[in-house]
Amino acid sequence: MKGSSIFFAFLFLVACNPSNKLVKQGDAAQLKGLDDDAVSYYYNALLNKPNHPKAIAGLVESGQKVLNQKFARFNQLVIQNQVEEAIKAYTNARLFYQNALSVNVQLRWPDEYDDVYAEIRTEYVGTLYDEALVLMNEKKFEAAEQKFERIAKLDTLYKGITVLRLNTVLEPLYKQGIIQLNQGKYQQAYNTFSKIVAQDDQYKDAKLRQEEAIAKATTRIGILPIDSMPELEQLIGDRLQKSGFAYVKVTTANELRNVLTARGWGTIENRKQALEAAQNLGLNYVLWVKQMQVNYTEEPVKLEQRTAYEAFSENILNPYTGTFSAITKFRKVTYDDSYESRKLSLTIAYSLLVVGSGEEVSGDQLTFTQLDEQHQFIYKGSTLNLYEQLPTGNFLPPPNPEWKSLFTEVKRQPLSQQQLMVELNRQAARKITTVLNQYFKNKSK
Repeated sequence: MKGSSIFFAFLFLVACNPSNKLVKQGDAAQLKGLDDDAVSYYYNALLNKPNHPKAIAGLVESGQKVLNQKFARFNQLVIQNQVEEAIKAYTNARLFYQNALSVNVQLRWPDEYDDVYAEIRTEYVGTLYDEALVLMNEKKFEAAEQKFERIAKLDTLYKGITVLRLNTVLEPLYKQGIIQLNQGKYQQAYNTFSKIVAQDDQYKDAKLRQEEAIAKATTRIGILPIDSMPELEQLIGDRLQKSGFAYVKVTTANELRNVLTARGWGTIENRKQALEAAQNLGLNYVLWVKQMQVNYTEEPVKLEQRTAYEAFSENILNPYTGTFSAITKFRKVTYDDSYESRKLSLTIAYSLLVVGSGEEVSGDQLTFTQLDEQHQFIYKGSTLNLYEQLPTGNFLPPPNPEWKSLFTEVKRQPLSQQQLMVELNRQAARKITTVLNQYFKNKSK
């Protein structure tokens, strides 16, 4: 009997196993830690003699342990994303609980798992439903009917579906979509009505409901203040809009400028004004971006002498053979390094604010630095045999094409302050949108 999961699976004959004996057997199993076996004995004792106090006490203790184990298993399966097995585990736990109730023993039901089950069941039913639709489109009606029968066992909303009448297939979805709208689950409602529209865009008012759901599901973000850092604001807006979140719409700085001007808004100088403007526009969030500090430095052209090593051959007489052998030697030489640089540092602060409450849900102060250096090497002799460093052992130093190229490249102008700012804006936009994308990704789960 060890490992038994449903404790009512067998009954003992009353004549051979009176309730007191069953209770003693249950107590013995309980002492050994065999709670599955123990609950079977206590359950059958209660069938033999209802309200037996020791049987009730034993079933409460061992039954609760078994029920907790079942939910631990359920939780593990959910984490492992084994949805079908998790649903079976939850159903098994519920059956266990209900059978304890049938003998007047109420175990503690862990309510915290109900929402998890409802979520994965909805997900699983949706998967089965989509599979059934595919089978219908492929004219595999018998297989589709079997899918719908499995769905009906999990959700009574889907009872009565038949592939022979499309309205019976779509009506449960429609009812589910209405429930989701009323519960404020707008993203789920949008997905539900989209499935209906894909099958029949004239079914009831499913198309209007689909549009209502997407409008309510969409999070609208505005970037303010206008004209503070227009290039950065535009880059952030473009990157957020292209982030792939179906329910996030970003209103860029240019769009806000036109709308706010038309409504009589002038300069927006602080977060309070930004929140008021955003509320006036019906936005859900406002992204406040402010330039805190800009530092620009230039290093004018400098000419510095640097050291290199020139390889040359020398013939050495071998006194034993009277012949000459060529060996490579190195001599230290100097070359000129014509150097200049420009550096720009940008410090900005950003805050993502909830328009209704003014709460900051994400924010930071960030500093970005961009340096552009320009070198040109000048050497009066030949650079063919010039090396950056001396050899180690008996081998020539490894070639350094990048170092060598600086003797021959035409000197260019370093990036201007404006060009450096363009790159810093890109860095800032990447950083901010990465953080905000993670926030909205977590929020949509």
